[in-house]
Amino acid sequence: MPPKTCCSCQEEPSTKDACMCGCGFLNGAGPVLGTQMLVLMGLLFSLAALGDCSFVKVGERIFFPTDLDESLPVDVTQSQYVGFLTWQKLDGMCYWYSLGANPENQVEKYFDLLGSDWDIPRIMGGMSASLAFYLFCYLLSFNCSSQVRGVRYFNIFILSAVLTTMQGLTFLVFQSSFCEENGCSPGRGAGFSIAAVFCFFIAGLIFWRTTDYPGDRVQSEDRKVTVLDANGGAISESKDEEDPAAKTANGMEDDEQEEMEQIPLGDGRKVVPLNDEEA
Repeated sequence: MPPKTCCSCQEEPSTKDACMCGCGFLNGAGPVLGTQMLVLMGLLFSLAALGDCSFVKVGERIFFPTDLDESLPVDVTQSQYVGFLTWQKLDGMCYWYSLGANPENQVEKYFDLLGSDWDIPRIMGGMSASLAFYLFCYLLSFNCSSQVRGVRYFNIFILSAVLTTMQGLTFLVFQSSFCEENGCSPGRGAGFSIAAVFCFFIAGLIFWRTTDYPGDRVQSEDRKVTVLDANGGAISESKDEEDPAAKTANGMEDDEQEEMEQIPLGDGRKVVPLNDEEA
């Protein structure tokens, strides 16, 4: 049996929760746009937390060992703010390994200084940003398609559980041996990480508000009605939605009503309900 594919906009969905392609915001424009905006914001905050040079603030100024690079200036070898990838210089600017005789070796030495306790939080921060970027690109597809409820619930789980957990694991650095020795407190990068967690979690809650397509909208056959003038000529043709549960005053079904003869309207015109064969 071939796999089931999405319907196009030219096809009528066969279920109340259908996958459609080529149509815009079928699952709800508000929830989709709101989720996209918050995921994008969370992605930017996650990247900022990973790349910022002041995720934590140490209690006292630290002095990097001389084997980091002997040719580095003093304002680089001392700092009170450190991040996952680099640290903040005394002038308040981030250092991006552009000075010294051996910049490549500086990265390895810096990671060794922080300790292996920082590896998992650093990896989780990178994975969170990568997954957020992928999810944001995927969510753009909802601008021109709809997805079934199971797919949408899976995205909610990724947003509100997986991404928030991965981003939250960056705070494990405060339990590292480096922070135990130097007395760390949250820095600017930690604030970015908190903002990313908030954006991812709220995005999942907003995405919960997406609706099924076509949902509870009842699709039924229409009944054609021709309006005749006094001379028997057709004036217009209209459609009424068929309600199988509706009863006439004397208990007859709509199908039985359609078999009646012409009904005068009182102003010289007549309404003739047409049977399916005549329509």
